[in-house]
Amino acid sequence: MERVKPVREVLRELKDLSSFAIDLAYSSVLTGDASLAEEVLEIEEEIGELYRELQIGVLMAADDLESAKSLVPLLSVAYSAREIAEASGDIAKLVLTRTLPPVGEVLEKTAERLFVVCVTKDSPLSGKNLGELDWGANVIAVRRGRRWFLSPEDDFVLQAGDCLIVEAPRTEEAKVKELAKGEML
Repeated sequence: MERVKPVREVLRELKDLSSFAIDLAYSSVLTGDASLAEEVLEIEEEIGELYRELQIGVLMAADDLESAKSLVPLLSVAYSAREIAEASGDIAKLVLTRTLPPVGEVLEKTAERLFVVCVTKDSPLSGKNLGELDWGANVIAVRRGRRWFLSPEDDFVLQAGDCLIVEAPRTEEAKVKELAKGEML
């Protein structure tokens, strides 16, 4: 039998992911980074699945008309989170289709950059916890399969296949990408 997540947990995930999706979407616009835009589309898909989970959980929780009425606001909040994700996806699609003006060129001289790196099996990052890394970068989030870890703690252990949303100075970007691939500059 399939386990249904608690409604509170699903609602928290919806809120966190929809907020993260809009941040990533705007970052992809500002930087013109297609990999960030692609991650937004992944989040949009995950939010769609979470929305369905929440609907099922709410239906299962309603015992009678009064309890059903009391759960309607949860559906409204979840619907809004899904709408935010869809709007974020629309923004990301503009980046992927290159229908936006080159906003990134204006920001080319900014000190910090947000980008995606995926840890390979040969990477020295695999098996390390974030607190061990002294690499001049900040991990904003980690996608492990279909699961997102937002603002991971220092004891979070990286695994091969993890995709990281990283904020780092432009001068460190190439180094971080090479470390993730298991190649040294």
